[in-house]
Amino acid sequence: APPLETSILLNRSQAFIVLGYFENAAADAQRVIDSSETPNEKALIRCGRALYALDRFEDALAKFEKLAEAFPHNREAKTLLSRCKLRLEEQRWGKYDWAEIIREARKGAPRIAVADYMGPIEQTNDDLFVAKQAIKAGELLLCCKAFATLYHEDLRGERAALVYDATRRVLGQAEGWKMTQAVAATVSKNASTSKVVSPLAKGIKVHGEESDVLHATVDGGPIVDV
Repeated sequence: APPLETSILLNRSQAFIVLGYFENAAADAQRVIDSSETPNEKALIRCGRALYALDRFEDALAKFEKLAEAFPHNREAKTLLSRCKLRLEEQRWGKYDWAEIIREARKGAPRIAVADYMGPIEQTNDDLFVAKQAIKAGELLLCCKAFATLYHEDLRGERAALVYDATRRVLGQAEGWKMTQAVAATVSKNASTSKVVSPLAKGIKVHGEESDVLHATVDGGPIVDV
């Protein structure tokens, strides 16, 4: 790509990362990577960071390995590579640093960076989990981090309010609505995350009709109705 186009794509990729549009960030950085025969340091970092944020750790690892190989003096590359390898250990084998997780969980608003893990079990079409093999006592079966979090500090400065849920005909605090907004924002920014949320709405009927709207898209993005 011409230098100006490369610069625009890299800058936009960084902006997308800051705003949480990780799929778009990865796409812009990948365009720069594909357009040049020589490795681009910024493109590799930003593409890897975006893929990491999407929990695509194997893909992110490939970017960070290439980054470390092409730019051996880049200190950030070593940090990112090490962090990504930790996530893969968690994702593949369920090897977690429980002491570190407990320390972080004791904070007022913990932000625990770990990968999801599913052990020797599988999910059936009936949304049940069944064992694929004999399970040992104490064996870790499932570890899944929150899709979205909302703490008191996130609501600082917000005005107290009551919200009426017309679907369930209940009156409640605004915190539940804020959480719904957080989930919707995540899905709207990264279409692939809808596959995590949409199964949770299975069988739920709104005004007598079962909605499957999370599987619908407009202009390549999901319609979010949660």
